[in-house]
Amino acid sequence: MPLPAPFDNQGLPLCVCHFASPSFLLCADQLIRLYCTPEPGWFLAIFIEDMDIFCYIYPTEIVNRNTSQGGMRMKAFHENRRYRTNLRFQSFLTRNIHFLAHWHQEVELVYVKEGAVWMGVNREVRRLVQGDFAFCASGDIHFYDSKEESSALLIQIFHPGLAGLPGGWPQDVRLLSPFLTKTSGARSAEEYGVLANLMAGLMERAHEEWQQAGPCYERIITGLLHEMCGYAERHMELEPADEGNAKRRLANMKVMQRVLDFLEEAYTGEITMEQAAQAAQMSPFYFSRFFRGMTGMSFPAYLNSIRVSRAEELIRSTNRTMLDIALECGFSNVRTFNRVFRQFHGSSPSRLRQG
Repeated sequence: MPLPAPFDNQGLPLCVCHFASPSFLLCADQLIRLYCTPEPGWFLAIFIEDMDIFCYIYPTEIVNRNTSQGGMRMKAFHENRRYRTNLRFQSFLTRNIHFLAHWHQEVELVYVKEGAVWMGVNREVRRLVQGDFAFCASGDIHFYDSKEESSALLIQIFHPGLAGLPGGWPQDVRLLSPFLTKTSGARSAEEYGVLANLMAGLMERAHEEWQQAGPCYERIITGLLHEMCGYAERHMELEPADEGNAKRRLANMKVMQRVLDFLEEAYTGEITMEQAAQAAQMSPFYFSRFFRGMTGMSFPAYLNSIRVSRAEELIRSTNRTMLDIALECGFSNVRTFNRVFRQFHGSSPSRLRQG
């Protein structure tokens, strides 16, 4: 499932769960046809974008979605991490995470301890459930979306040099899929169980060492990271790395960084697709597809996500009026602000302030 549900020209998720028969929605340059499938809880979506035809089968939790409450705001597409010690490693438990598409040089390991979460890595999107794992290699573009679900994740982020590969992990190969689930890959249920229990145990031990910070904990964590990366390469499906693809991806990341730096500076005012395309030095036609392919979201949806995240910060930390917050975050009026905020959070800004 390489793309999320379509968005309208205001960047709002299209709610289509009420259509019981084929329906047509004209939205910007998209003509979308939606069918209920014979299997309850799923939809077939057919839409045209820039003269290309896309067909996807979506579960209703993607099609009729409101981004879940809570979350984290990302200030840049490329994330520069800071560490509390000289050991370039972090381990933390988080609930109901929502984090826009971003990338970093560090490796990111994810273990779903409770519930379920949607996660995208590069162009692959999965609903991960309790007991599943994700391996984000150096430079992988990834995002989290808890939607209406509850989740508890153990996340560990570390510089690849701690696993003996300062240039990036994995080296000279790439994972065919970043996800380790009961249904992924050709491994048997028994093989999955052995590997999942092994990875969970190693991550839990590393987290405990990180929390306690006892004598020699840095060396112990470093050894555990070597084991995690080694077992992942031994048991996950791999293919040789394509140097040409790696160079193209790096070039695309640099373009995206330039665009998102522009958004961070200008999101409080009016921003058009043409302005963003100019920052990317692309035509609006190509930029629209490029942006969606890189982030998993349309340009308007991503811009609204930035604005709503900033508004949430101001609502929680200040007593300013909703009008002031709406205008500062780039909304033209309170009515539009309330509508967009409700689409992303499932409730009004006033309700968030009330607790």
